[in-house]
Amino acid sequence: MLSLPVLAAGSPAGYAAMRGMTAVPYSGDDGVQRLMWLVMRYDPDGPYFLRTLFTQDTPATDGSLRGHVTAVRERLWTAATLEPALTAHGLTVIGRAPVQQGAAEVLTIARA
Repeated sequence: MLSLPVLAAGSPAGYAAMRGMTAVPYSGDDGVQRLMWLVMRYDPDGPYFLRTLFTQDTPATDGSLRGHVTAVRERLWTAATLEPALTAHGLTVIGRAPVQQGAAEVLTIARA
């Protein structure tokens, strides 16, 4: 058996309001304050939640800005979108438990 968390049926639409950019200060390993930039966007076609993160690094010796960019495209799974794939691979949902005040659920999965 396997337990797998997924979003409740109506929850992915709640991500639509989560779009924009924010900057958060943080301290690097050297104790210097820097900014971390986060851009997020909801894509209903997946549905996906996309996040791009830029963190500053120690300036180069010539003073130019250096940093790291990470882009994440996270698939937002619900039971309805996941169950066909489980069935195709010989698995079945044998139990469900709501969590996060009903915003998500944990599926218990076993071989069919």
